[in-house]
Amino acid sequence: MVYIDASHRHPWYPHNTTQGICGERYGNSMPFASTSFGLPHTCFEDVILVPLASWIFLIIFALSFLRRGGSGPARTLHRIRYRSGKPGWSGRWSKTATGLSILYSFLVAATLLMNVLEVVRLRLAARGAGLLYFSLIVLLLVLVYMHIPLPYKQRLPLRVAFFTFFTLSLVFTSVKLATLEKLANIEPRTGTEYLNSDQRIDVETYLGLYAVEFLVESYRLLQLIRRSLEPEQSEQQEKREGQAADCDAEREGASGED
Repeated sequence: MVYIDASHRHPWYPHNTTQGICGERYGNSMPFASTSFGLPHTCFEDVILVPLASWIFLIIFALSFLRRGGSGPARTLHRIRYRSGKPGWSGRWSKTATGLSILYSFLVAATLLMNVLEVVRLRLAARGAGLLYFSLIVLLLVLVYMHIPLPYKQRLPLRVAFFTFFTLSLVFTSVKLATLEKLANIEPRTGTEYLNSDQRIDVETYLGLYAVEFLVESYRLLQLIRRSLEPEQSEQQEKREGQAADCDAEREGASGED
């Protein structure tokens, strides 16, 4: 483990602080669940508050596999390709929708990479990463399962899991950012591998990504709920889209042979 040089140690660090997963941080000498400036300490945020969104996601994710079966073909939660053959869809709109869909996939991947960057830099600065690794696991699961075909009954709970994770992550990360801003002058971390200002930039970046993902998942969840309230129309639409997907696959296979 890398330790902060003693010349840069502040008086509020306990002597030879090695708080395991939290490393050397402001407030280590105080009770774990105590607050300062009306906000929880960074150790509590990285060990309990922020990972809580991931734990709730994993519970819903596990329960979603109990809802198997259902009529209609398997489909992905995140559709990449949009066809211009749908009623009211022009060729230009289908291309725009496809581009936005691809962009959203990149945004989720960028969120994962920004969280990885923060964890690595926290470790290099001897601050420990808490239990933020759970966020990396969940973001990887989101990135994978949004592109895996799933039966209808499994898509709704997974969509709820996605929405819940991004909503709670948006809220909890906002609290974390507020704490970092309060500590800007108290714990600037001068001389360390990860300045307070640098972490605030990283957190602000993926907080903005969480906000976009929250809006997208809110819209998609409402769409899926509306379809679930109209089972007959939903089943017919599932069949039509499944037939269209089969036609697209046959068309692509034929073009590949040519």
